[in-house]
Amino acid sequence: MPHNAATPAMINPMRLRPAKSLIIPMSFCAIVLSLGWLARSFEYDTDEGLNLMKSLLMLRGHRLYSEIWSDQPPLFTYLLAWLFKWTGPGVMVGRMLVLAFSALLLWSLYQTLSILEDQRYALWATLLLAGSTWYALFSFSVMIGLPALSLAMVSIWLMAEFRRRGHSRLPAILLPALAGSAAAMSMQTKLFTAAAMPLLAAVCVAPLGDQMPKLSRRRRYVALAVTAASAALSFALIACVTRIDLQQLTRSHVEASTADISQGDQGLSLVPRAWTLLRRDWHLVVLMLIGLSVGTASGHARTGPGARSRWRVWLPMVWFAVAAVALQIHRPVWKHHGLLLTIPASWAAARGLLWLRDAAWPKSDAYPAPADPTRRRWLVAAGIALSCWLVYAAIRGAVRLFDRQADSGYAMVNILQSHAPMTRWVYADRVMAPFRAGLSVPPALAVVSTKRQRAGELDDRMLLEVLQQYRPEQVIIGRLSYGPAFMQYLESHYRRGYSTAPPVLQTHYLRNDLP
Repeated sequence: MPHNAATPAMINPMRLRPAKSLIIPMSFCAIVLSLGWLARSFEYDTDEGLNLMKSLLMLRGHRLYSEIWSDQPPLFTYLLAWLFKWTGPGVMVGRMLVLAFSALLLWSLYQTLSILEDQRYALWATLLLAGSTWYALFSFSVMIGLPALSLAMVSIWLMAEFRRRGHSRLPAILLPALAGSAAAMSMQTKLFTAAAMPLLAAVCVAPLGDQMPKLSRRRRYVALAVTAASAALSFALIACVTRIDLQQLTRSHVEASTADISQGDQGLSLVPRAWTLLRRDWHLVVLMLIGLSVGTASGHARTGPGARSRWRVWLPMVWFAVAAVALQIHRPVWKHHGLLLTIPASWAAARGLLWLRDAAWPKSDAYPAPADPTRRRWLVAAGIALSCWLVYAAIRGAVRLFDRQADSGYAMVNILQSHAPMTRWVYADRVMAPFRAGLSVPPALAVVSTKRQRAGELDDRMLLEVLQQYRPEQVIIGRLSYGPAFMQYLESHYRRGYSTAPPVLQTHYLRNDLP
């Protein structure tokens, strides 16, 4: 054989790895897009309308923060507004953008674990995440949590690449800098991804065993400093370009938390919020605990050639623990916050799943088969039961895309469009209907939420000031509670029209001076 020839065994793994890493993301996207297209759900969450409306108002010339009220970082709003410029505003445009971020998250998780563990581990962790209860729904909802976590996962993947390639001079600087920039973009999409940043630091500096290239401690700490500097610079640059209003960004969150405390929600309870958010994915918790148990045993803490550090076992728990503590003290907590826990739980659960699979059906040397045949039969039964549950959970997650609880909103869109020629502004406490009708809401009321109302920023006085300034031709109410002053103004200047039926109750009003 010529000196430069390579055997198929040497070539095929390198050729197949990129293709393997795309199989799950592309298949997942195809399934979710097909089901979501068929479902035609009006909205999966009220946050969808808020995010879409902010981008529509930006497209129409209004500035974020100075005109458009927003309590979230700007990056996703700017990206969606730029996309609207080329495609035109549309709910499906926003949902496909989030689905693309979901594919990026699955791909970067697979790549990260291929480096830190192996492709078999990466495959199962990615499947566990894709099949979790809420993942498909949040992958097709125009909400900012998943895109932010996707960028956080990209930053962790770039840091894992640094641990593999950091012995060369250029990757030793470039990869940490890119990881810091991705982390900054993640937090400029949604700040809750700060919970993943300790894991980014751990991947950079932790001893990961003999299977990774040896990097000196000095090089690792220099890389961490470069990452932090790049993140700070990128975060500040985005803040300056987008002219972030820090008071607007933080005030409603702080005041809503204070309001919850005054109402008796202290953020502490006998049942941890982490379990409350993961109870529908209890199988991830069970497998995570199994993985931690077997991973810290001698099989994954051995010394000698090819040794693996215990840090590999505990890496996802750095993210999980920080997120669990943050969610325990944060107020309020919504179901989409559960993604902060689902990603590291899937990462850690893959180890438990592989142990169960290899112990019940020993086909690899990763774990020894139990000598006791009775124990093995129990493991086989547990493996079959768990496999059935995993399939059921994935199907249940996909069925959530057919949530039609707000489909009566399409009738409200038709009402709005019938008066569209004489309408410049619409006030709505569910802004998805005006968005689908192609109509604008007053920029100061682009975000109408219970959190903002709880913070005291949507009282009758503030609402009446905006309504008197913009004089919206149409009004839709039903989601929020209003005081007597607002209702008196509404009954005096508007006439009641169409009302939707339960479960989503909404009432349409038309200004009195319009035909």
